[in-house]
Amino acid sequence: EQWIPFPQIPDQGTPSAQGIPYGSHRDDMGNYHIKNNVNYSPFNFFIIADENNMPVILMTGAEVHFIKAEAYFRGIGVAEDKSAADIEYMNGINASVEWWMNLADRLRLPISGVKFTDKITIPQNLNAASVLMKFGSWNATSEEEKLRFIYTQRWIDAFRQPWEAYAEARRTGMTPREGDPIAHFRMPYPPSENQYNAANLNEARLKQGGDEPGIKMWWIPER
Repeated sequence: EQWIPFPQIPDQGTPSAQGIPYGSHRDDMGNYHIKNNVNYSPFNFFIIADENNMPVILMTGAEVHFIKAEAYFRGIGVAEDKSAADIEYMNGINASVEWWMNLADRLRLPISGVKFTDKITIPQNLNAASVLMKFGSWNATSEEEKLRFIYTQRWIDAFRQPWEAYAEARRTGMTPREGDPIAHFRMPYPPSENQYNAANLNEARLKQGGDEPGIKMWWIPER
């Protein structure tokens, strides 16, 4: 038997989904074979079930606030508004700390049931207010430090999205680090492009200023 997708627009002849394809017992008991009477594919099962085990995060609400904070701070697509930037930055910290603290309290390993807080002690005084007391924008001593705060908090919020954290680190060059700043910005075109698509490859290289790892992408500001 094969699973089939449930139609987005069912008609009168479409059988109902039936069954219990999204029940938590599917993971807890290892019953991956549990489907439903018509074998519809529960394609989004792990998007829902993994919330408590290993959430697949695309974008947090906090990240949206931090993106807006930078946009207002630098006047990207909107009029520069440092007050609005401060508000979005504060909302971002509130959303980030609250969300991750709540998730840390609920996360568990699927088989043993061990929770994050069983192994890691979260300081009792850690909350959005304590973070803002140290990293609130009013504590910054310069405009550059305010921007660094925004980048740092967005970078921290992406700790379960390492690809996003790395992109933020190389884009800004202002996130916390040890050692020299990141100097790798692009993957070079594969040799096959030079073999089969030389004309377009050379045109692209000229437009972007080269194909070396140190050449910044178009969306990374020159600093």
